[in-house]
Amino acid sequence: MSVQDYISAPSEPVVAAPRTPGSLADGEAWLWRIMLAPAILYIVVLVGVPFFLSLYYSVSDVTVPTFRMSRNQFRVNFRLPRQAKCVL
Repeated sequence: MSVQDYISAPSEPVVAAPRTPGSLADGEAWLWRIMLAPAILYIVVLVGVPFFLSLYYSVSDVTVPTFRMSRNQFRVNFRLPRQAKCVL
């Protein structure tokens, strides 16, 4: 037999080993991806959500409520004994 016979000879089909539930975490190819995914997700949520929310707010009709307290209201609120004790 020549080398050409070995190369072109039909081989038996390769059957993959059955996967167990822990085999995905055991493979080095997927382990780093699994370990890095929560960090990437956290960064995307922490940075991406406020960024895209600000873009949405910039093109929509969103108003921010304002709260202003006059000097008289401030004085009236802090004349009460409970609030005065909290401040001191």
